[in-house]
Formats: sequence, C-alpha cells, structure tokens
Amino acid sequence: MNTFVADPDWVGFGPNNEAIHQSVYADTTGWTANGGGVFSKTGTYGTLVWNNNFVTTPDGQHYATLTYQIDNNDFDTLNLDSSDNVYDSFAVTYTDGTLSTTRIATLPIVSSSSRS
Repeated sequence: MNTFVADPDWVGFGPNNEAIHQSVYADTTGWTANGGGVFSKTGTYGTLVWNNNFVTTPDGQHYATLTYQIDNNDFDTLNLDSSDNVYDSFAVTYTDGTLSTTRIATLPIVSSSSRS
C-alpha cells in the first residue's frame, strides 16, 4: 500500500523570487523506530510497517509505503472464525511543522478457516 505524501508546502519567495519550501515529514508519535526511516506499530491482529524512504514517481509525486503483516500466533487472530468481519486500523500522519494531515489505514482481516 502506498501513502501519498504530496509536494512540500511553499511558504514564500526568496530574494531572487525563488520559491521557499517547507518540507513535509512523517509524524511518527506512537510508532516504534526500526531505523533507516522505517517505523512499525502493532495492531490487534498484526503489525503495520511504515517505510518513510519516499519513492518519487516520474511525474514528481512522493509516496511512502505501508506493509501489513498479520500475526498468525496472536490470541485475537487465532480466535477468529470464518464468519468474523474485523479490521486493523492505524493513523498515518504527515506534517510540515505547522499543519498536519492524518489518514486512517484500515485493513480487513479475513479468516481462511474456522475454529474446530
């Protein structure tokens, strides 16, 4: 899953009329730092990994990646049956130091078998 980071905010113009930008960065409050710009957070059924090493597309858009890993040994996961309809949700926030935007990454958890 990619998260759209967008372009930096423009906060004014310099002496040669060049745009001055204010960079956007991840607000990782409550996330575990794994090093190298990678963070993780454990949910109810697994862990979301947030890699903030931005990928830039040919058209100049910036993305970070989110990767979810279900924990098949977790008590909550083990107690799901095929009729359960559950989700793991995580808040992902970016800020420029003044303004912030938060999106909720909601991941459906689908049981592949029922308990016996």
